[in-house]
Amino acid sequence: MDQDITHLFPRTPWPHQLRGVTGVLERFRYYTEPICLTSPTGTGKSAMQIALARWGVEQELPVLMLTNRRLLLEQTMKVFDEAKIPYGVRAASFPELEREHEMVQLSSIQTEIARSIRRQ
Repeated sequence: MDQDITHLFPRTPWPHQLRGVTGVLERFRYYTEPICLTSPTGTGKSAMQIALARWGVEQELPVLMLTNRRLLLEQTMKVFDEAKIPYGVRAASFPELEREHEMVQLSSIQTEIARSIRRQ
């Protein structure tokens, strides 16, 4: 990747975080398949989420972050609050936080599946 992306992170990124986010952004450039970035516990996935969300907002692209547990959704909301990134929540447990106009959406996989089934 040609440009410096360290400004996207909430703090100076570790080398593996920079490689992970750069790898995702490179794949965006050349591929259309879904991308899944994984990393072990304690490696700063939240910082990578923030960087990717900020990049998406900079590019004026909608961002959807999925979790598979209410607890993880709550943790993600806290991380985005701390990073001062506006978001909406697409989850049955949080109807008061549904803000469809926000570029960043946090959602539970279960909600997305249920909405998809209802649309069929």
